[in-house]
Amino acid sequence: MAIRCNEFRNPGTGASNEINMKGNGFLVLGFLEAAACLLAGLEGCVTPFNPPPTNNNPDELVVEGLINVNGPTTVQLSRTRSLRDSFGIVPESGAQVSVEDVNGSVYPLFDEGSGNYTMSSPGGISDSLRLNIITTDGNQYQSDFQAPVPATPIDSISWKIVNGNLQIYANTHGPEGATDYYLWRYEETLQFHSYYKAFFLWQDGQVVPLPPGEDIYTCWKSDYSTNILLGTSSGLSQNVVDRAPLVTIPDHAQQLSVLYSILVHQYALGNQAFQFWTSLRANTEQLGTIFDPVPSTGQGNLVCVTHPEQKVIGYVSVGSEVDQRIFISKAQMPMDWNQPPGCPLIVVPDGQFSFYFGPSLLPITQDGLSSFYGSYPPCVDCTTIGSNVKPSFWP
Repeated sequence: MAIRCNEFRNPGTGASNEINMKGNGFLVLGFLEAAACLLAGLEGCVTPFNPPPTNNNPDELVVEGLINVNGPTTVQLSRTRSLRDSFGIVPESGAQVSVEDVNGSVYPLFDEGSGNYTMSSPGGISDSLRLNIITTDGNQYQSDFQAPVPATPIDSISWKIVNGNLQIYANTHGPEGATDYYLWRYEETLQFHSYYKAFFLWQDGQVVPLPPGEDIYTCWKSDYSTNILLGTSSGLSQNVVDRAPLVTIPDHAQQLSVLYSILVHQYALGNQAFQFWTSLRANTEQLGTIFDPVPSTGQGNLVCVTHPEQKVIGYVSVGSEVDQRIFISKAQMPMDWNQPPGCPLIVVPDGQFSFYFGPSLLPITQDGLSSFYGSYPPCVDCTTIGSNVKPSFWP
C-alpha cells in the first residue's frame, strides 16, 4: 500500500513526521536518541564512574601484522587511549617501517596512510625475519627474529543452516610435525539489489529519466573480519581442525539476497603467538560477567629499543598465507529466506517534489500523470550503500 506524503503524520499528534523520511538514518538516530533518553532517565540514580589515575602511559604503540613471506605484508600501527578519552583508533602515521633478515637485508614497507604500512612479497625468503619501526618521535621498536612458520592448506570452507542462520566454517589439517595453531581472517563481498528498480533520478532539483546504461539497481559491497578467529588441534590425536566457526549470517540478512562471497585467509602460528592472540581475544571479546577470565596484558614480542621500559602492545608473526574463496547464492538458501523490505512506497504529488525528494526520498516511477512514487534512498539507489562497479573476481 502506498503512502501519500500529505497523509504522512505522527500517530496521535497529526504533525508532519519529517524524521520518518530519513530511511536507515532514522533507524540509527532513533535508537541513539532512545538510548540517550534512557540514560537521562537513569542519571539521578547512577553514580558516574571516573577511572582513578594510574601510572600507565595511555600513548603506547600498538602493532598489528604478520610478515608474509609468500604474499603482501600489511602492518597497522596505532596508539592506545585513556578511558577518559573518546573511543576510536589513533593511527600512527609517518613512521619508518621495514622487515630485516638475519643477514642484514632490509625490505621497506610503504606508508599507505591511516597507520597502514604495506610491502609486496619479498620473494620466498626462508631466513628468520623481524620488524623494525622508527616513529616520528625518534623511538625505535623491534620484534624478535623468527623463522617463518610454514602454512598448511585449507581443506575446505563449508557452511550449513543452524537454527535458521547460515554458519560458515574453516576445515584444515597439517602433516605430522607441523604447527597445530591457526588464525583466520576473511573478506566478505555481497551482491545486492535495491528494493525498487528506479526509472528516474532526482537531479539539480528536478525529476529526470534515468540515463541509459546507468545502474542503481545492482551493487556490491565488502566487509572485513573484526573478531579474533583462532583454532587448534593441540591435544588431539591428529592435526585436524574440523568446522572452526568463522562467521554467522542471520536469517533473512542482506548478504544472501543475491550472491555472497567469502575469501578466507589462513595463517599458521607458533605456540607463543597463539597464546598472545588467545589472551587478547579473552580481553576483548569474552569479558562482561563475574565468571569471565580476568584481563591480562598478554606479552608480545616487540620492545622499544630506545626506551626499554616503554611498553609495546602487539605480536608480529612470520609465516605464509593460504587463501580460499567460496560463493553462496540465495538459490541455495531455504525458500523463505527473503530480505525484509522496510521500504514503504510513498506517493509524492506534483508541487511537493522539491520538499520531499533529495536526501529524504528518491523518485522511482510515475504515479499517473503528475505524481511520482518514491522511497528511502537505500531502497531506490544501491550506490548509497555500495558500489555498482563489479569486482574483478565476480562470476
